[in-house]
Amino acid sequence: MLFWLTACVLFQSGAIDCAKDEPCVPETGVEETGGGDDTQVQDTNPPVLDPVMGAWITGQDSQGYLVNYLPPSGSMELLWFGTQPILAAAQDSTHLIGVSEKGELVDLKTDTVMATLPHLHTDLAVVNGQVIVATRYSLYRNISGVFSQISTGSFSDLQHIVNDGSGGLYGVERVDGNMRLLRGTSSGWGVQIAAYDDRVDRSLDLFLGQGDKPMTCSSDGSVYLIEELALGNTVPWRKPSADVENVQACSFDAGSQSVLLLSKEKGLFRVAPDGEVSVVDLAMQGTSAFFSE
Repeated sequence: MLFWLTACVLFQSGAIDCAKDEPCVPETGVEETGGGDDTQVQDTNPPVLDPVMGAWITGQDSQGYLVNYLPPSGSMELLWFGTQPILAAAQDSTHLIGVSEKGELVDLKTDTVMATLPHLHTDLAVVNGQVIVATRYSLYRNISGVFSQISTGSFSDLQHIVNDGSGGLYGVERVDGNMRLLRGTSSGWGVQIAAYDDRVDRSLDLFLGQGDKPMTCSSDGSVYLIEELALGNTVPWRKPSADVENVQACSFDAGSQSVLLLSKEKGLFRVAPDGEVSVVDLAMQGTSAFFSE
């Protein structure tokens, strides 16, 4: 079930201000349970959505800001339209969640600010039905309307996260000019590959590719296996045969073995195993995309 959301007033009172090493605490309109570092904020009347898979793409047109949804098969559908910029969006089992320029985590269905991040968000992932939001230093998890901070102080400059396919996460972190691959859960993290590349521009996004191996991409749409980059092999695993500029996000479609690329200027494209590029939606030019396989 998808919801068509019309123009609305997005930001309301009730934001949660979180210091770097403190749990999120509500101001008004919610119930608080637990104590200490386990303090949680529970919605009194959480909405119900059917979980959906696909791509949530944020952007804007002459009328305002958009969040669109691209299902695995079918046409692009408008999920939300408003006057405030949304940088990223994702859906768990109960909420359609957007991240604003101000770092506010907003339930776009009810136009309710669920939490405010102390640092700019860097990425989103959905693991076991929960939306995970990353900042450079911490992770935040939503469970039934409750946003709590996890893995505090575990990162120095976390750039990307992705579901590892087994209930955990892969993460890419920048350390001393190098990119390294992490793997872990909310209870702990470890280094998978200490340093796989010294170029940030080859790590614009992180996703699971063929064989559930972590991959990344560059702004021209070239896709790289992280384990190959770690060996010094900078030859792309897949490269578009046609020019795709200013790629903002990428993902892998296991069904067709193709790569999805979102270009800020040119739209959404699919790159086949032979490198052939096909258009998914030329009109959908966006600033970011969250893909969920």
